[in-house]
Amino acid sequence: MKREHITSTLERAKWRVRGAGGAAELLKMKPSTLESRMTRLSGCTGCELTLSTASDDPPHIRYVEHWSSEEELRTRVRSNRFLRLVAVMEEARSAPQLTFTLTSRTRGLDYVAEVRCDLTQEG
Repeated sequence: MKREHITSTLERAKWRVRGAGGAAELLKMKPSTLESRMTRLSGCTGCELTLSTASDDPPHIRYVEHWSSEEELRTRVRSNRFLRLVAVMEEARSAPQLTFTLTSRTRGLDYVAEVRCDLTQEG
């Protein structure tokens, strides 16, 4: 199944994978199968995970994803999977830092709000 077909179906489903009218239902496949294919076709070219336990800083986790294009990143930010990540981050004891380093600039949570706002305006 090609990326364009999956993406257009996700757009029709307003970027929902699961539930009635979700992309998995429209594509006649299990949601977990669609999520797996989405990951393989996502445009994410790699990721890094590091745990810092330096004595002069409080312990923290750093997770970095590398994307082939900003449009692919925007697709990721629109996904339900990303919303689940944000929900986990919101449970942190201290406020997490989220940074998007784009070709022309660095953005934070304002980027998520902008991308998600674009999504609600499209629907």
